[in-house]
Amino acid sequence: MGFAEENPVADGRLGRPRPRRSAAVVCERPPHRTGPAGGSCFLPRQARLHAGDVSPCAYQMWAPHILGGDTPHILLRGAYGRYVAGTPLGADEGHIGILVTQRVLETMDTNVMWRTVPGPRGGGVVLINASSFNGGLRALRTNGKYQRWNTGVSLQCIDRFNARFSSMMEWEVQVIPTRVQRPPFQVGGAAWLCGLQRRGSGEIQVGVRVADDDGNFNIPGPQNLSVPGRSLIELGSVLEDRLGSNFRFRNMSIFIRAGSLGQPFPLLTDLPSELDYFEVVVFMVGTPGYRRLRFPDIDAA
Repeated sequence: MGFAEENPVADGRLGRPRPRRSAAVVCERPPHRTGPAGGSCFLPRQARLHAGDVSPCAYQMWAPHILGGDTPHILLRGAYGRYVAGTPLGADEGHIGILVTQRVLETMDTNVMWRTVPGPRGGGVVLINASSFNGGLRALRTNGKYQRWNTGVSLQCIDRFNARFSSMMEWEVQVIPTRVQRPPFQVGGAAWLCGLQRRGSGEIQVGVRVADDDGNFNIPGPQNLSVPGRSLIELGSVLEDRLGSNFRFRNMSIFIRAGSLGQPFPLLTDLPSELDYFEVVVFMVGTPGYRRLRFPDIDAA
């Protein structure tokens, strides 16, 4: 799989962003790793999907959404549907600049909006946060150039009139192709073969919206269900029990959605550990709305 050359952040295209000066890829925090709510982390760049482990590939997938207007901006949506956002807070200890988080999308503001500029070394891009700080620019950067255990991302302030971007701010995007077939771990018993397990991590609340045949899911209020754990298997079992006899794991595809303005993202693995409420959208297999869905090609990733 190659790299996007002309438009590395094309609208809706799944990708794996990688800092050019780090042997890692930016990802959502896996369910079994603890840390700040909404935090980002890094996995080794060489991480790939292996038999019995869907996790590394799933956490590394991001989908940009391009906003229209005179000055186009993008939103960056991760594997759990949450959006990368700047904050006014200082970065974590050992990291340069300002804290970056992932959040639900209830309001459209400049903290979640980004624009891209060509990287100074060619072949990559620099991601500039749309929110300004004292009139300056803020660029997304990786850390760990000298202290490799500090593996988070942050925002670094840049002089608007004399912008100089370091190699730690330059990103490559590895494009992940899509396909019409669901990943095997969204098909009932196949989840067991892909390493997803029942995890008794305590009861959580899940808001469920069932899309109609045309794929519309913006219906009044979700139905709230209690799920005894965070695994995709447990979630599928509860949906089968509570939604009726027509709902079987093999007949539905589950997407996760973060916020009333958020777009659904295929639920590719178990739910993360740092949050206790999630919203999902269920699409029924075989409907016109389902046939318009596209899924990441895990085998090609």
